[in-house]
Amino acid sequence: MKFRAMAVGLGAAIALLYCPGVIGGGTDDIVFTPIGDAYLQVGQIVNGYYQSKGSSIFQIYHMWQQQAYAHVGYDALINKKLDINISVGGTMEYSDPQVLADPATLKTDQTFLINSAYASYPLIQDSRLFSLTLQGGYFPYKYNPDVRNLGEYLFRANAYPMLVYSTFDYPLVRILGARIGMQALDSTITNDVILHSEVLGVPVQDWSIADIFNVRLFKMLTIGGGIDLTHLLSVYPGPYNSSLNDVWYDFYYDVNSKNDKNLILRDITTNADGTKDTTWADTLNWRSVKLMGRFSFDPKKALTKLFDGAFFGRDDCKLYGEADIIGVENYPSSNPDLAELYNRNMRTIYSFGFNFPTFGILDVVNMELEYNADTTSAFSDYNIVNATDGPVLSPLLLPAGTVRNPWRWSIYVKKSVCNNHVSFIAQAARDHTKINFNYWDPTYMSLGEALPTTRNWCWDFKTEVRF
Repeated sequence: MKFRAMAVGLGAAIALLYCPGVIGGGTDDIVFTPIGDAYLQVGQIVNGYYQSKGSSIFQIYHMWQQQAYAHVGYDALINKKLDINISVGGTMEYSDPQVLADPATLKTDQTFLINSAYASYPLIQDSRLFSLTLQGGYFPYKYNPDVRNLGEYLFRANAYPMLVYSTFDYPLVRILGARIGMQALDSTITNDVILHSEVLGVPVQDWSIADIFNVRLFKMLTIGGGIDLTHLLSVYPGPYNSSLNDVWYDFYYDVNSKNDKNLILRDITTNADGTKDTTWADTLNWRSVKLMGRFSFDPKKALTKLFDGAFFGRDDCKLYGEADIIGVENYPSSNPDLAELYNRNMRTIYSFGFNFPTFGILDVVNMELEYNADTTSAFSDYNIVNATDGPVLSPLLLPAGTVRNPWRWSIYVKKSVCNNHVSFIAQAARDHTKINFNYWDPTYMSLGEALPTTRNWCWDFKTEVRF
C-alpha cells in the first residue's frame, strides 16, 4: 500500500512537471509558474519528557529529530483572473524514539501528501476600493503574518480537551473548504469567511465555519479578531450506541462522575416519555466556540521621515500580540485537576512577540512569549485517539516535585540568500512540541507535550531551497 502511494505521488509530480509542455507551455490566456521547495531539518529535544501507552513517564535528554521534505507544482493564471494552484510532495521522517523490539521504528517513514489543490477567482476586482475573492479546495491559510511559533491558535488548537499544536517554521494550517475574502479601502479592512472541514481536530470530516477580520489604523497599528464555530455539521450525529467499541464518536460521558476519565457534563438526552437520561449524553458536543483577538504595531511607519526606509529590515521592530479562547463554554466538574473544563481562563492563551532590529543583516530575529494559566491539562493527542474509553481528560502526572510552567518561549532567526531562494532558519523554544512516531499508533505516541516544565527546551535548524 505504501509503495502504491509513493508511485502515485511520483507519477503526480512528473505529470505536474511536464504539464506545460504537453498543453503548449502557456499561452496569452494561461500563464504557468512553477512552484516548489525542499528542506532538511534537524534538531534535538535537549531536555523533556516522554510517556507511551502503558509506560511510566520518564525524562529524555538530547533526543535527535530529523526530517526531509520536498514539494513541486504549478500555479496557472487563466485570463488574468482564475488562479489554479496544484502541488504535491512528500516527507521522510525518523522515529522518535527508536525501539529495537519493533523494526518499523528503525526505518525511515516516507509519506506522500497533497501540498495544495485550490482555485481562486475575483468576484469583484478593484484593488483600491473593494474586492471580493472566492477560493476553494485545499489551501494554506495564515491570519497572523507576524507569528513565527507561538500564536495563530484559532485553527491550531482543539477544545475539550484542550490541545495545542506546534510545528517548527510552519505556524499556519491547511484549510479544506472554501473562503470568501473581502478587501476594502486599499486593504485597510479585510474579512475572510471560511467554511472548512476538520482535518486536524477530531472528529475529522465535521464542518465548521469561521470569520476573521483585520483593520489597519494610522498605518502603524493593525488590529484583528476572529471566531471559529467548530463541528457545526457533524458527519457522525448522535447520541447513539453501536456494537463497535473502537469508533471515536461512540463514547459517552458519565455525568455522575463514576469514571474519572469522563467528567464533561453534556446536554442530557430526553426520552420519548419525557424522562431524562443521566448516563448517556449528546456526542454532538464536540462543538465549541473559539475566539481570537490580535494586534500588530510597527513604529517604523512613524519614523519614515527620520530614517531611510532601507535602514531597517521589513520586519524590524514589530511588536505584536494575540489572545485565543479555546472554547467559550464552561462545563461543571468536581475534579480540581480538570480546571480547563469549568474555568474559561484556563482555556485562554496569551502570546506576544517582538522582532529585534537587524538593519538588513538578517531577515528576522524574533522572540515570542506565551502564557496559559492551566497547569493541569495533559495537552495530549493520545487523549482523543484512545477510542475505546473516549477522550482521556485526566492530566498527565509529572514526577514528584515537578510542575508544569504556564510560560512558554521561542527564539527564531532567519537569513535568506540568493534572492530569497535559499534560507537558513534556526529556533530554540519551549513550545508545544510532541514526540510522535506513527502518529495514530498509541504504542509509541507520547501521552503529553514534551516540554512541560521550566527546564525543558528544544532546538531546530533547517536549510531550505525554493523556486
